[in-house]
Amino acid sequence: MDGLHVTIEPDRIVTSTLILRSWSAEDAQAAFEIYGDPGTAEATGMRKPVRDLAEMRKLLGQWEVQSSQSSLPQGLWAVEAADDGQLVGATLLPFGPRRSPSS
Repeated sequence: MDGLHVTIEPDRIVTSTLILRSWSAEDAQAAFEIYGDPGTAEATGMRKPVRDLAEMRKLLGQWEVQSSQSSLPQGLWAVEAADDGQLVGATLLPFGPRRSPSS
């Protein structure tokens, strides 16, 4: 892993292939294409697919608020390809304080 390089900033994590970042209103259409799909809803444990762009925008706003309530990168973040910026999905960064193995 000699070429491994990761940059962690308050609002994004950058690797050579992916960028993890907070959601934005501009993500609504691409996010809807992912989360409006019944297969994605089932695979991710959502009760049902997102119905429309308005619902997607509301959900993105909720995810952004949850993620921004901590100074550490955490919450449900967008994942985009580093080479072309295409939204490819999401990842959940852990919530809560880190615990030592002895805790």
